[in-house]
Formats: sequence, structure tokens, C-alpha cells
Amino acid sequence: MESIARRLNHFDDLPENIILGIFKYLSPKELLIIKRVCKKWKRIAADRSLWRRVDLRSFVLDVRTLGKFIRNQLSDSLTSIQIKGTLQRRTDDIKRKTSLDLKKSTISDAVLKDLKERCPNLKHFEISHANLSSVNLASFPTSTNTLILTNCLMPSGWFEWLSNSDRTRFKLTHLDLTESRKLTDSDLSSICRNQMELEILKLNGCYRLSGQGMKVMTNLKELVTLEISHTRCDDLLIHHLCVANRKLQRLDLSFCAQVNDECLENIAALPYLKFVGLIGCKAISDDSIGKLLTINHRIVVKSDKTDLRG
Repeated sequence: MESIARRLNHFDDLPENIILGIFKYLSPKELLIIKRVCKKWKRIAADRSLWRRVDLRSFVLDVRTLGKFIRNQLSDSLTSIQIKGTLQRRTDDIKRKTSLDLKKSTISDAVLKDLKERCPNLKHFEISHANLSSVNLASFPTSTNTLILTNCLMPSGWFEWLSNSDRTRFKLTHLDLTESRKLTDSDLSSICRNQMELEILKLNGCYRLSGQGMKVMTNLKELVTLEISHTRCDDLLIHHLCVANRKLQRLDLSFCAQVNDECLENIAALPYLKFVGLIGCKAISDDSIGKLLTINHRIVVKSDKTDLRG
């Protein structure tokens, strides 16, 4: 043991597969730094396995820096990328007003084109707090099946491109548009009529959507998870969804003020439902929740009071 300890007196004495395993705990920025240490570390830090899933959310990147990073570091080994933009809500402590920083941009059509060309195996694309007003949906990598655009600013009608294109280009199974506050009924119609393979759809905080407009979600027969908290969802919409979307396992209706006890009768009939979120649904009574749990013993209900099980 003593002789082994002597031979492994330095980090570089470790086998390369062990060093590679240690490098997997480093962030992209740290990997770029250690590449400068020596040729050996540069070669190991460039291993494709380290660049399959890239999380850049902890870094503030402008469009130029992100574009340079994509061109210099990423390749066809990339399957997942997560980015956070510079769109932030800032409160003036004196005037108590909220404003949006719209000047800085994190993403552009040119950057997305580079990403699409260099990373043809990209499946998971996530960007949050980004201004997408000058970016076209058509520029996004079409290899993506999970698209997460949370707290992003995009113009009304942004998704209408889907209706005017070859619908086979995008085959999304997971779409998260939480807090996309300019999303309209027309946008949702374009999504639901052209991305019918969706299994997960999150529209939390999309308050411009109407109950009638959201009825188009009945086209999504493969839907397993639906989150529509803080929207204008109503009992009639829930009725249509429960009739058409029989595969639903997770349904979040939190803070939907227009739903009441009547909708729980329809929800109880969903054969595979495991979870329903009812936080902030003031018009739904405890007695109705109790009846729901009695009818369907598999359901977990998250309400204002607690998590309830059947």
C-alpha cells in the first residue's frame, strides 16, 4: 500500500478514466479553465462525454459569448443544453416600479443556426428569461423533442409558423411555456394542431389564453401531463379535456379561479390520473375533494391545506 501511495503522489498519476470521472463534476466554465493547465488535461477535458449535457444557467452570457462558446466547444455529442437569458424583473426601491431589461440579448437566429448545424443530436433545449422577440421559431434545432421556454418574452403569433411549415420538422413530446404571457389562443391552436405527439404541456401563467381557446388541447390524445395553473381555465374546459385526453396522469389547475366542484366529477373519471393540483382554487370545497379521493384512491390532491391521498 505504501508503494502505491508513493506512485500516486500527484493528481496526474491517477488513471485517465479516474481523472475523467472527477472532471464530470465540473461546470463548463471550470472545464474551460482546466483545459489551460496542460496538454493532458486539455485532451481529457475535451472528452465527448463531458459535453453531452451542458448547463449554462448559472452564467450571464450575451449573444456573442454564447455563439463563440457553441462554435468552439460543442459538437454532435451534445444532447441537452440549458441557458438563462438576461431578461430580469427589476424593482426600483424608491419608486417601487417593475421594469424589464430588454436591451440585452442572449440568443439570435445566427446562434441557433450554429447550434443546429454543430449539434444535430440535440434533444433537450431549455432557455429561460430570454427576449425572443427578434428570434424566429424556425431557427430552433428541429432535432429537439423537449423544448422549454420559461419566463421568455415572445411576440403574439410567434407559434403560427408551425401552421405554415412542414409539421414533420418538429416532433415535440415535451413543451413548457410557463410564464409566456403573450401566448394567445391562436398560438396554442398552432401548437396543438401541429404537435399532436405532445405528452407534456405546461402553460402555467399564460393568462391570455381563454377557456374556449384552450379547448384545442383536446387534439393532444397522447397528453400525460398538463399544467395550466394561473390561467382562465373553467369547468367546461375540464369537461372536454377529461372526455378527450384519457391518458392524463398529472393535472395542475392551481389558482384557476373559474373552476369549481363540478369539475371534480369529470376529473374522477380519468382512469390513469395520479395527481391533481388545486392550490388556490377557492371555489372548490373540501367535501368535493374528499368525494374525489373516495372515488379514485390512486389520486394525490395538492390543495391549500395539504397533500391528500385517496
